[in-house]
Amino acid sequence: MGGGAGDLPAAASAVDPAAAGPAAASAPGAGSWLPQSLRWRRTSTAEADTAERGMLGLLRSRVAARSVPVGPGPQDYLRTLEVEPPGGDAAPAPGKAAAAATDASAAAAAASGDGARLPVVLLPGYGAGAAFWWRNIDGLAAAPGLRLFAVDWLGTGRSGRPPFSARGHAEAEAFFVDSLAAWRAAEGLEGRKMVLVGHSLGGYLAAAYALRHPDHVQHLVLVCPAGVPEKPEGWESRFSSPAVPALRRALFRAAAGAWEAGVTPGAVIRALGPWGPGLVGKYVGGRFSYHGQPLTAEEVPVFSDYFYHISASAGSGEFALRHLLSPGAWARSPLRRRLLGLPPAGEGGPGPAPAAADAAAPAAAAAAAATDAAAPAAAAAAAGPGAAAAPPAAFPPVSFIYGEHDWMDPRNAVALAAELDKARPRAVPSDHDVQIIPDSGHYVMVEQPAAFNETLLRLLAPWLPRG
Repeated sequence: MGGGAGDLPAAASAVDPAAAGPAAASAPGAGSWLPQSLRWRRTSTAEADTAERGMLGLLRSRVAARSVPVGPGPQDYLRTLEVEPPGGDAAPAPGKAAAAATDASAAAAAASGDGARLPVVLLPGYGAGAAFWWRNIDGLAAAPGLRLFAVDWLGTGRSGRPPFSARGHAEAEAFFVDSLAAWRAAEGLEGRKMVLVGHSLGGYLAAAYALRHPDHVQHLVLVCPAGVPEKPEGWESRFSSPAVPALRRALFRAAAGAWEAGVTPGAVIRALGPWGPGLVGKYVGGRFSYHGQPLTAEEVPVFSDYFYHISASAGSGEFALRHLLSPGAWARSPLRRRLLGLPPAGEGGPGPAPAAADAAAPAAAAAAAATDAAAPAAAAAAAGPGAAAAPPAAFPPVSFIYGEHDWMDPRNAVALAAELDKARPRAVPSDHDVQIIPDSGHYVMVEQPAAFNETLLRLLAPWLPRG
């Protein structure tokens, strides 16, 4: 975390669907002194706020939106959407929001019955934002016993954009994990366990959080997660071998070079200037029409506007990508090894191959009580160099949800779940469970929202009120 230009937004605001309909997202040039036609990058904080309000205007639920400080810098805050409980106290009017909740702890204390409700935190994937869960919020909000949040990771979405200075995957993970831990404390959730529901790269980071803070997590739900398998040996040769056509080799080298140099989709959108919104609009119109329930004519412009503004905002957390994943989206520290308690590849040998891991996994999982890379110094010293970074015995239940046509191959999770079953007993019936939702792809929660919600609630049934 670190400082950056700009001031922290107002601590909280409440969005009433009746007052923040989809039309709000098209308000031109709000908060900018330059006309749209003279600006290269067509975004501003005020316009991003309007775009977010447009997304929340698609909901029936009332949502309190606030920026929760997680560090000393003016850009150290996490944008937080909390759903008002059905039948609960009315959210404050937008003009009175700051007076009603001047900090996160006051906002948390103001909610009635929060201590009895299970905190469920929806975490978006790479390049996405908290409002990507808009099709799920109404259905999940109707389930009894949940306190529902959607939170932008630091440096992404509508969260603060501090300078990103991390080097290596451990520092990159800490950028996100430490800020989420600070958010939990600021929200008054200390002493409470929360459910983390992370999509794509957000699933990888949610797992990293659970490995670091297993006592904070009731249940870990990984939705189409990145970073589960290990990179196959010789994967690059598929593109770099002399037998591969020269053009294909050149394209691979260019793509891999851009990846390692930190070129990101957000950087491309910012560089395109006035052509950025059109590119995002075309992407949204096509990308979300392949599977399940296509976006409606009402949703497309609102979602496109929101997607553009979070993509065109100052670069920050997006630059973690090359530190967390290598070209081809292979994790530099794969979850399979970490959840099984195996040492990182290259430490104490390459480790057992997947076919031979069954016998080694139980012993490795039970060998250490250290919690990932953040294990106490004494445990690390006793274990010695190259020791297994095994999850503790009390590691929370973990479940997986995939789309049938997901480009993140669900077979990797199925194989991992079988290894986990042999390594340790299931804490609850849905532990180590893998669910695949038909007629959906990588954005399963958008493409099949009803099926996704039903699946998620079934996985969380052990923690929810019965009847």
